[in-house]
Amino acid sequence: MIKTLRTFRAYSVAAMVTLVVASMITVVGLFDKRGFVFWPLMKIWGFFICKGGGLGRLEIVGRELIPGDTGVIFMPNHESHLDPPLMMNVSPYPVRFIAKASLFRIPFLGWAMWSAGMIPIDRSNQKKAFASIGRATEMIRAGKNVLVFPEGTRTQDGALGAFKKGGFVMAVRGGVPIVPVGIAGTRQVMPPGIMIQGAGPAVVVVGEPISTVGYDEASKGELMKLVEERIADLREEASLRLEALN
Repeated sequence: MIKTLRTFRAYSVAAMVTLVVASMITVVGLFDKRGFVFWPLMKIWGFFICKGGGLGRLEIVGRELIPGDTGVIFMPNHESHLDPPLMMNVSPYPVRFIAKASLFRIPFLGWAMWSAGMIPIDRSNQKKAFASIGRATEMIRAGKNVLVFPEGTRTQDGALGAFKKGGFVMAVRGGVPIVPVGIAGTRQVMPPGIMIQGAGPAVVVVGEPISTVGYDEASKGELMKLVEERIADLREEASLRLEALN
């Protein structure tokens, strides 16, 4: 019963905040292509979604490592629906997300995502998926930041899932650094499914940017292995810090 009430409250908060903030982003995003206005609004939205979803204390380590003079690709592990709004609180610079195309069909939320320049990807359609990768590559070449969850979907058992190639194709084509990120705590609060399990803290550890210089599409497998190792290490560090908070 407590979980049901907590879940109802979380989704009610999410709906209200999304309705208000998404309406504002839909309007300002049409004119604010550099993100000076829409990104602070996105951060507000992310904050309330995380708090309403049950996240308590948030510890962010390594934020100063995020470069502000070039576009980057953020690559975190993916544990929960709370990870995307959580990442809005991590980056001080505007970030465009690559998200499932189905999300763009949700009223208000989808309109705001379109207006803010988020990138839909339809993995069931290879041609459209490649087109999405091309759009994201042009964005990062232009100095914009992109968020990619390399696992493609949330972990079901807590283990790091197999990495998809798309984000790494963008990285080597765009020639921009990859910022690896480890997240711990969101899965305990909101695991796969719709129920909020309980309140709890989360930890995010940002790693040193990984240069993509010297890699190409033929050698992207080596880059994938390196990034996977870094994310696994950062995730382990985040887990250890989470234990200290609990």
